[in-house]
Amino acid sequence: MAYTLMLKEIRQSRGINQKEMAERLCMPLSTYRTWEQGVSRISLETAYELAKLLDCTPNDLCGWYIDHPEDAPGAVGGRADPRRQAMVDAYDALTDDGKTLASETVASLARDPLRRADAAGGSAGPSPQEPAKELTA
Repeated sequence: MAYTLMLKEIRQSRGINQKEMAERLCMPLSTYRTWEQGVSRISLETAYELAKLLDCTPNDLCGWYIDHPEDAPGAVGGRADPRRQAMVDAYDALTDDGKTLASETVASLARDPLRRADAAGGSAGPSPQEPAKELTA
């Protein structure tokens, strides 16, 4: 899975080219390019330095705001997916053994290619408005 930052978009909006960014960061241009291409990850400390240099926040670099869950990846229609929140709420109510079982179950479902979002055209099941269909053997 590619690691994507909003780094390129923010840099370009500031009128700075890649070479200038690398020079300001005292690093090789090739290293900087790997960040924009999503080849290399950056540390939190580096994200902070980039944010200061670009006059933005580290959250801006990520492309979403952790203090606004409705803007987070996976949010549906500007709101967090209610199915996800229902799962989190149910998980929080479980005992430690229940949490272990729930985690194992979800991991098993995620490994099933028929249930994965990437195999289902971007949807990992029925939409919140669509009732689940019963499976038959």
